[in-house]
Amino acid sequence: MKRLTLAELAGRACLDLRPSSEYFRGHLPGAVNIPLEELARRLHELPPRGEELLLFGPRAEEAARFLAKRPRWELALCEEPLPPEGLSFDAEAPLWKPNPWLAEHWQRIPRGGCVMDVAMGTGRDAVFLAMRGFRVEGEDILPEAVAKARDLAERHGVSIDARVADLTRSDPLPQAAFDGILVFNYLDRSLFPDLQRALAPGGVLLCETFLRGQEKLGSPKRPEHLLEANELRAAFEGLQILEYREGLSSPRRSTASLLARRSGKS
Repeated sequence: MKRLTLAELAGRACLDLRPSSEYFRGHLPGAVNIPLEELARRLHELPPRGEELLLFGPRAEEAARFLAKRPRWELALCEEPLPPEGLSFDAEAPLWKPNPWLAEHWQRIPRGGCVMDVAMGTGRDAVFLAMRGFRVEGEDILPEAVAKARDLAERHGVSIDARVADLTRSDPLPQAAFDGILVFNYLDRSLFPDLQRALAPGGVLLCETFLRGQEKLGSPKRPEHLLEANELRAAFEGLQILEYREGLSSPRRSTASLLARRSGKS
């Protein structure tokens, strides 16, 4: 396990594992607080898979042993005591990130509009947009994921309408209701017509999910969960395709990514 000094940690985003009461009495600039006792239920607040994760605190090695059982990050740790000077007292930017396709194109969604996050998971994308002034609704079949999404929104001082729903059995999305619709890492071909109808004029669809060939890189592996080449583009040919790509979006992700707009003014 790589060990860092405080000097090596200076100015870098890190995870401060101390109790919150200690963190708010002063912490390293760039440090984000998740107490060790809360770490297991807040893994969705950590950086994306494959990124560096720097751990700080007297119990950093204990956290590293726990996280090493989930080999998603490049771990390094620092257990040196805090210096008496140069500390920060402000909350820092989160360690978690939204889907990269959303991070690249979110400004194409009509400003301040209403957004639906389909199969929202633990809510990073929904909260990312809520923090930027959008009204966000989200649905997921897993109650635990929805609870984490609500908790994440509360921690960042925003509100999202997150609810448990089985998209294959619930009522269709309301027509022309959303200025933006997000669909990431989820594929149900029967929803494609419903998604188009649910876009308001001028609204945009941001979609990214897995391609055939992903089964050789990791999950998912079942054919019904994998797109054929150009299938996503063809499915939404009734919309104006603004951006489209297929291929490796990261070393272990083969995806199709779509940004499309419904014609008309919002």
